[in-house]
Amino acid sequence: VHLEEWPSASLNEKMKNKNKKLLEEMEEVRNIVSLGLEARAKANIKVRQPVASLKIKNQKSKIKSKEDFLELIKDELNVKEVIFDDKISGEVELDTEITPALKEEGDLRELIRNIQDIRKKEKLKPNDLASIQVVALGGSREFLEKNMKEIMKSTMLKDIQFVQSVDGEEIKVDDFLFSINIVK
Repeated sequence: VHLEEWPSASLNEKMKNKNKKLLEEMEEVRNIVSLGLEARAKANIKVRQPVASLKIKNQKSKIKSKEDFLELIKDELNVKEVIFDDKISGEVELDTEITPALKEEGDLRELIRNIQDIRKKEKLKPNDLASIQVVALGGSREFLEKNMKEIMKSTMLKDIQFVQSVDGEEIKVDDFLFSINIVK
């Protein structure tokens, strides 16, 4: 240890500058996310509901060409695309039009969250496989059948059984109604 050389001052200076730049970029990301969340709240759109895009006014943005920061914004705000556009009136503009495909994706996320909550109540660990018994009629059953693979993968289910009646939790997701019981 005593024979090791100390890092040069120029290396320390480079690291300080790099860290400072990173902190500035993260500050910009936090500001954009904050404004995006505010726009969602004004439009009364939950974060679980995906939206098509978020426009950002600042063309001189430090993060414009940094894909990892743009992905972070997409994830935090649940937007499909981030667009830089000088023509918008505010600093950010959220596309509030919910297409049928985006609506279905939001409903699917909400159902998955509810199933995860039931798993927690039943004290299942994240890697514990389980089955569910479901009463779902009409459009609710069609929705579940259409998204069955994603639901099973996301909620660690080995099986989804459709039944006529069940003593379970009732879940309402928009127009869909489910009664669900977890079987360990």
